[in-house]
Amino acid sequence: MKILDKIKYTSNNTNIRYFSNINNGIKPFLIDELQEKHSKKKILLILDNNNEINYYYNLLKKYFNKDSILKFPSWDNKPYEEVSPSQNILNERFKSFNFEQDKIIKNDSFIMLTNIDAFLQMVPKKNFLKESNFKLNVNDNFSLEKLNACLYDIGYEKVSIVLEPYEYAVRGGILDIWPIGEENPRRIDFFGNKVESIKSFNPISQISMKSLNSIFLSSSLESPRSKRYNQNFAENYRNLFGPSASDQLFIHKLKNDIRADGIENWLPLFYSNNLCSIIDFFGIEIIFSDDNFLQKSKEKIKSIFDLYFERVNLEEFENENINGSLHPNTFYISNEKLDNIYKSNMFKEFSYFSQINTKTSLNVDCKQNLEFQNISTSNEEVIKRLSLVVNRNLGKKKIVITYSAENEKNKALNLVKKLSLKSFRDNISSIDKAMDDFDILDLIDIPLQEGFELPLLKVITLSEIFKTQKSVKIKKIRNNLIDIAELFINDFVVHFQHGIGRYLGLKTIKINNSPHDCLIIEYLENSKLYVPVEDIRLISKFGDSKGVVSLDKLGSSNWIKRRTLVKNKIRDLANNLIALAAKRLIIKGKKLSIDYNKLENFAKGFNFEETEDQLATLEEVYRDLASGKLMDRLVCGDVGFGKTEIALRASSIVTDNKYNVLLIAPTTLLARQHYNTFKKRFYRVENVELLDRNTKKYQRTNIINDFIKKKIKILISTHAIFSENLSNSSIGLVIIDEEQRFGVSHKEKIKQIKNNVHLLTLTATPIPRTLHMSLLGIKDLSLIKTPPVDRKSIETKVIKFDKIIIKNAIFNEKNRAGQIYLIVPKVKDIQGIYKKILSIYPKLRIGIAHGKLSSNELEEVMDHFYNYKIDLLISTTIVEAGLDIPRANTLIVYKSDYFGLAQLHQLRGRIGRSDKKAYAYFTLENNNISGNAVRRLKALQTMDTLGAGMQLANYDLDIRGAGNLLGEEQSGQITQVGIEMYQRLLKECINDIKNIDNYTHTEEIEVSIKLPILIPDKYIPDLSLRLSLYRRVGEIQEIDELNLFKVEMINRFGVIPDEFSNYLDVMVLKLLARKCSISKIYVFKKMYSIKFDERRTEYSENFIKWVTNNKNKIILKNSHEIKIIHEIDDAKKQLFDIISLVKKILELLESKG
Repeated sequence: MKILDKIKYTSNNTNIRYFSNINNGIKPFLIDELQEKHSKKKILLILDNNNEINYYYNLLKKYFNKDSILKFPSWDNKPYEEVSPSQNILNERFKSFNFEQDKIIKNDSFIMLTNIDAFLQMVPKKNFLKESNFKLNVNDNFSLEKLNACLYDIGYEKVSIVLEPYEYAVRGGILDIWPIGEENPRRIDFFGNKVESIKSFNPISQISMKSLNSIFLSSSLESPRSKRYNQNFAENYRNLFGPSASDQLFIHKLKNDIRADGIENWLPLFYSNNLCSIIDFFGIEIIFSDDNFLQKSKEKIKSIFDLYFERVNLEEFENENINGSLHPNTFYISNEKLDNIYKSNMFKEFSYFSQINTKTSLNVDCKQNLEFQNISTSNEEVIKRLSLVVNRNLGKKKIVITYSAENEKNKALNLVKKLSLKSFRDNISSIDKAMDDFDILDLIDIPLQEGFELPLLKVITLSEIFKTQKSVKIKKIRNNLIDIAELFINDFVVHFQHGIGRYLGLKTIKINNSPHDCLIIEYLENSKLYVPVEDIRLISKFGDSKGVVSLDKLGSSNWIKRRTLVKNKIRDLANNLIALAAKRLIIKGKKLSIDYNKLENFAKGFNFEETEDQLATLEEVYRDLASGKLMDRLVCGDVGFGKTEIALRASSIVTDNKYNVLLIAPTTLLARQHYNTFKKRFYRVENVELLDRNTKKYQRTNIINDFIKKKIKILISTHAIFSENLSNSSIGLVIIDEEQRFGVSHKEKIKQIKNNVHLLTLTATPIPRTLHMSLLGIKDLSLIKTPPVDRKSIETKVIKFDKIIIKNAIFNEKNRAGQIYLIVPKVKDIQGIYKKILSIYPKLRIGIAHGKLSSNELEEVMDHFYNYKIDLLISTTIVEAGLDIPRANTLIVYKSDYFGLAQLHQLRGRIGRSDKKAYAYFTLENNNISGNAVRRLKALQTMDTLGAGMQLANYDLDIRGAGNLLGEEQSGQITQVGIEMYQRLLKECINDIKNIDNYTHTEEIEVSIKLPILIPDKYIPDLSLRLSLYRRVGEIQEIDELNLFKVEMINRFGVIPDEFSNYLDVMVLKLLARKCSISKIYVFKKMYSIKFDERRTEYSENFIKWVTNNKNKIILKNSHEIKIIHEIDDAKKQLFDIISLVKKILELLESKG
């Protein structure tokens, strides 16, 4: 039976306008059944926002098996804003515009999902859709040059790597393109003038996926870029606003073939005002919406008019520099037309209340599930309430508990098993099928956000019971888009043998009369060093240092002395670390028992899904506490990645074992933040108290006494605690937040407190990843690298610093009682930007924070920001790493091209900490910034829309992180040699102590052969991408990895040219040579010279026999060098021959004979 059977009686009753007494839970079922009743009609469902469109689309498609669904989201920019809507939104809309061509709808009827913003905005008329498009099939004769010209004509943007729709890239005989309207980009492989293959590919990994027979290429309807439309625009603009000389205006950008950001908001000018409503474009016959549609629509239209008049007023003062504003009625439905649509018979409304007129309304008679509101998240309370609901209703009406995805099924099963039911089912696929038996409870996989109750049915969602938020897991895909550790011109680098220099670029020079790609490194007195690309691992990035960096002198012994001195100090450090680790293993700690049932109950208070990193860290902490040895663990993770939850659960275990917990934070603000979190989570479980500089003397005494007597089990404090005597307190766990921010004397006091207690240190400062790997088994370190899976993506925009956009960004954040970060690159930028902001928004409460303020002044400013006494904080990158300010959901970065990509990524992590959508504006001050810089910023913007998790390679490049982990003295050593070199030396020292061989790294192996070795620019034109690939190859340690890399190159760029193939074969030779501890290989006309590492003292018997048995071909020069005679003239064949010989040597050396 259908759960809303009464709907079938309404299909012929045209008087029905209202569906009353509904709720959000029943709405998808109502939509499903209404579409069935109107199966031959074109239906428009107006929802609240783009997120709701996606929710309904997934639900209707997966659970209700609907095929005829179109998504029509609203643009994600604002009216009159000179910011373009994202290409992914335009792409989704074009897919719907083009549904007839794509044949995504099997017949003429469909249900289209949209929202009020999209409904009010008019679109170009349907006849424009058929212009400027063509189809390409496999085996078509169509030259790459001709296709290139066609794509330029219809407005596709030529780029180095395709990141988003409406872009294409050419490499040799391969053309990558993201056709507007497609979910994934396409790779077209040409053989001469013939289309050999067409494949889709993953935009993040850039790897090909599915083979296709054809590709349909069309101009964008809402972002037209062809010459004809550009001329239309210019003519219509001049007719409306007259001529203008400013080169910043759209008409001049179009004339100079520059893509104008935000021009889509002036769309009517491209089409000479030939626009229509989406009702007319799609031939809509029925509209369904909530009963607040008219009020919300009129409010929206009013806000558009407000923006229009605000902009018109601004034009009076800055007429020459501002694009003229179109009247709202040229691009949006007028109030008059809106009223006509609303009054028509096609409009139907959903009401959450009863309707008075029963002739025009149908009572759905649906109720909300109120039973799970305002209950605690403790397991006992949840089971008690659910048992009550089930016992009261089972047998009288059908009870269904829904969950979404397999990972929630186990949670649902465990819950239902505790209800003591005779039986239940978990194998039913739909509610309709479950209605056969009212005496049994059913568990069904339906991704519903909310449940509902009907006279004969009650649906309860797992998220209602546990108050959890639905989340989407990020797919783990190799990210080939961004190399954050990439080298840029003028970066400081360190050469292993020659020291600190400046990278000047990549150049092809002749070595042995063959072209060779080399990195140019500049040293003191303008000396130049040319480093062949196969030796790229000799080069490491110096790191992000704020101090003055001095270049070394080529040929001087200073560098070697300095490197040796640093290595000796590192060896001392490594010895100390290993000795400390051994000592810690001997000292017995408090062995704690873990009650996993109680722990699970406590974990219910965490209303999110744990990330894999969080779960792994929790397991490590549990193991430490239960082992009987002292825990001393550092947990590193960015703000909002879930470090505090680790501390909370560890505290729960410790207090459950009748011990106290002390948490020490470096500032009053951070301490208060922790206090609020702990107080909320331990409510009715344990007493939590705060002790800081604001605590009065008599209160301090009482707090300490109660802590010693265990009346207070958890104490949160700042350095104020160091003046107290805690020797009689029964502390089981000390938690230190951001230890590196305490002074030396405070650190000594921390050491005294933590003697013989478990220690958990939290830090938001990045820890280098390779340093973590080096210290495995020596220092207990947990990295939480992945953001929460339910963290809302932050809408990122790369824009010029535009007064109107900034004013709107501030206004919108203020309008929702929010706060704004404005980050500047340098302290000297603060005054200028302060005046600019005041001129835009005079009544704004502005705070200023930078490194030149005293610690008290800085804390006071941050305290004001935290307590909402400041609306906008102008700051350098000093913004507190550990601070959680949920109200701050807008970030404006001034001169964003001055920041590293990794810095921007981390700054962006400061916002988006609440249930509100967050916005990041990366602003550019002028137009002469390099295309490469804009491209990197755009790539960061694209990472969000593609849903790619980004593992920050800069964790290897942050000097602060390494210093914090290893101590302040080590920061000094790091600035002597650079962060990457420091990590390498540390690894070598630890390997020495552990008796692991260090000799002969691949980068120290010298190979000389007369072959061209480079990646031709015709194969990969983008210089930064070539360098990134050289660095990737330099990092490869195994031949299998290199073979996979070759497969990837063929997949992405086509057949590997000879010069690149030579480079990869030389790297194979180096990898084999390393395993043999060979240090040099020279290929001469009639002879190969092979030199072994001088530290090698033993050779296998079989190798010695092979040398002595082949005296006519093998000449033994000395105990470390052999020469092998050959008769091969071709250099390529010589390379293959020497590879075979080194393979043979490896087999002989590893054999036991």
